[in-house]
Amino acid sequence: MRSRKYSDEQIREILAQARYRGNVRAVCRECGITEQTFYRWRKKFPDFLSDAQQLQALRKENQALNEIVTEVLLAVRKAGKL
Repeated sequence: MRSRKYSDEQIREILAQARYRGNVRAVCRECGITEQTFYRWRKKFPDFLSDAQQLQALRKENQALNEIVTEVLLAVRKAGKL
């Protein structure tokens, strides 16, 4: 069997299809790759987190930013500039 070469963009599209459809096995079969290859690609491109993981990461980032803004506002207020 001849091995195929996929560009990074094609790999990202395959990962997105699997995430959207929720069926890794079917996507792998349609694309002619093994599940092992799929999971290796997913490890290589960690920016394809699940929606829940993305939401959790965004919430953490938002909380950290809010804390920073609060600290800066308190410091400014304490210095008498606000």
